[in-house]
Amino acid sequence: MSVYGILPNPESFPGVSRVFRDMEHLGMKVLYVSEQNIYKAITESDLVIFGAYHELYAYPIRRLKATKFVLWTSPLLQMELSNEIDIFDHVLNLKDRGIINQIWFGDLGMWKAYESKGFFMPYPLDTKRVTNYKKQLERKPGVTLFCPWSLRKNILTQLAAMKIAQKDAPELLLYGNNMGAYAKVAERMGVSYVDCGWMKPETYFTKIQEVHAGLQVFLSESFAYTALDHILLDTPVLGSPSIDWLPQQLKVANIDDPVEIADRIIKLARDYSSIDAYREAALDMAAARNARVSEAMKCRGEEGKASQKFSKVSE
Repeated sequence: MSVYGILPNPESFPGVSRVFRDMEHLGMKVLYVSEQNIYKAITESDLVIFGAYHELYAYPIRRLKATKFVLWTSPLLQMELSNEIDIFDHVLNLKDRGIINQIWFGDLGMWKAYESKGFFMPYPLDTKRVTNYKKQLERKPGVTLFCPWSLRKNILTQLAAMKIAQKDAPELLLYGNNMGAYAKVAERMGVSYVDCGWMKPETYFTKIQEVHAGLQVFLSESFAYTALDHILLDTPVLGSPSIDWLPQQLKVANIDDPVEIADRIIKLARDYSSIDAYREAALDMAAARNARVSEAMKCRGEEGKASQKFSKVSE
């Protein structure tokens, strides 16, 4: 028996793709609908996990005879803000009609709302992923905001916070990525910024290590991988309660208050004394989270016989 993760193609669903890449370290094999003949590779005794939902799944999700899960990553707020309600309703219909066996919920609150439809399991975290990118770089006075520049990312409040912070610390330059229409907003606010555009992984990891702090104060968050990358690369990052594993000292109390965020930005950028503690807290979180993944997969042993394949996750 094998465990397969199915994605539409290598470019789709960046966050889900990273979940599956981390699952590869635990024995999962990732296949792409657009590139491989999955019908020859997958047998009836296998477990198949479809990453999120895509129209390209319509045929294989019905034809494959294996045990089938759908990974649903969006929390409730993100689902509402991203207008994913109809897509999720379709996934629920697939479950009710017996076309899929379970929905794997990556968000605890989402699972609590739909307990009868599937199970909760957090995502495994590969904390060694960034090891090869660590460098000894001179820090520049700057703050990153690397994310999809969309409604659920609370962009306007974070831009306003940077504007306020730059009044007291004009040396703090904002580094964004693919800012799009928000670049014009930043200009009208008077924010000093650089749009880094699309970055190769090595450029992205280098930029994180060149600045004093990162911003990830979002309305809703599925993965928080960027925040984890910052901490593992010794760059403090300011986030919101939507990042459930983040140390409390790095969370803002009111994500709608740009004054509070600005104050916290300045303090983070000027004080590195706690970065070792933040990093150790992240590593402890990852170990505990991976142990929960192992336990959750064991509970799926009767449906997909997946427990042995994922037993290494707690090591």
